[in-house]
Amino acid sequence: MLNWYRYCLRKYFDFNGRASRAEFWSFALINIFVLFSFSLLTGTIHGETTSGEKYRVMLAALNNSPTLVSVLTILEVVFGVFIFCPALAVTVRRLHDRNHSG
Repeated sequence: MLNWYRYCLRKYFDFNGRASRAEFWSFALINIFVLFSFSLLTGTIHGETTSGEKYRVMLAALNNSPTLVSVLTILEVVFGVFIFCPALAVTVRRLHDRNHSG
């Protein structure tokens, strides 16, 4: 799974060719996991219980460290910006594999 991820990163700006299901889904699932982990750590996951009470998910250790939360938020944004182009490229290559235009 990590081999496909590294393969997608090596083809950072390559919009030509085809991408297999394994390549596309391993890249997507790892990105979802990483971004969800960042969101869980920084407390950006908000919700509402069935009784209408609002809640915010954050690890208790980070509640007392706003500087660490700020750094993690910046890392989350940097990761999202960094991963945008390869995610777009692998999606276009996957569309080519399905005989659709990118």
